[in-house]
Amino acid sequence: MLSIIVVNYNSENELVRLLESISLCINMEYEVLVWDNSPQPLRVKLPANTKYSHSSENLGYGTAINRSVIQSNGEFLLLLNPDVILRSFPDDPGSLFVNNVAVIGAVQGWPEMKTTTVFRFRSLQSALIELLFLEGRFLRKSFRELLSPEENIFVQGSCMLVRKTDFQVIRGFDEQFFMYEEEADFCKRIWAGGQCCEYNEAIRVDHEIGASTPSTLFNIQNVFIGQNLFVRKHYSRMYFYLYLTLSYLGKLSRCAVYAIAGFFASNPSWLEKAKIYFVVGTNNPIRYSHPD
Repeated sequence: MLSIIVVNYNSENELVRLLESISLCINMEYEVLVWDNSPQPLRVKLPANTKYSHSSENLGYGTAINRSVIQSNGEFLLLLNPDVILRSFPDDPGSLFVNNVAVIGAVQGWPEMKTTTVFRFRSLQSALIELLFLEGRFLRKSFRELLSPEENIFVQGSCMLVRKTDFQVIRGFDEQFFMYEEEADFCKRIWAGGQCCEYNEAIRVDHEIGASTPSTLFNIQNVFIGQNLFVRKHYSRMYFYLYLTLSYLGKLSRCAVYAIAGFFASNPSWLEKAKIYFVVGTNNPIRYSHPD
């Protein structure tokens, strides 16, 4: 049995569209568990095989997934964002778990395969690349680059297939991650346990990235927090502080570039981005310290 888990936040229309795509693609016994972190409960009627849970507060992605897994009955867990459209899914997901693979991502783009839902882990190199505005070329793994699971990569939480037993062995998501990078931390622990992560062409989705994100400031701020938490957890003290320095410099350099470009081009949206990066780079709510 397959348990499909969706964490919703103010994405009612996208959620309905996702559930329709699931009904068209899944040809095995399955259940859907929707955990709703939205301020108000859903107003639409959900399919009969859907378990709906509403939280009075936004618990974050990882906590919502963990609580949904407790309620699930399936051998396999398919974690989906509400802004995803499922296009293709295998009749026998167990056949994908070969060669020590424990976490499986998807190919994005329909009908053409444009990219994947796998990424490189955060590192000093990635912070430096972002500081130099080169992340579009180097950080995201292209479809052609990902021919084997030999490199340590993580699967994005927008579409992640995992066996329930493997999820439980590493105790699910770390709930100190409110939003963003919890899937990177999850996959890092999978690799540390001797298993691996990869994508598989048998799973295909379309993903309207950011459709369920409340605001640009909320998005950038929580990405920044999640990335820093990830590096703090998995690397040494010196490595972490070097990364943090580069990360802050990257945000402030973006503030300067957007401010100058917005001023001379009289572009309000660029000036707004400069303001956002200034807030994130100078007034982050977490006071970082390494645990060691």
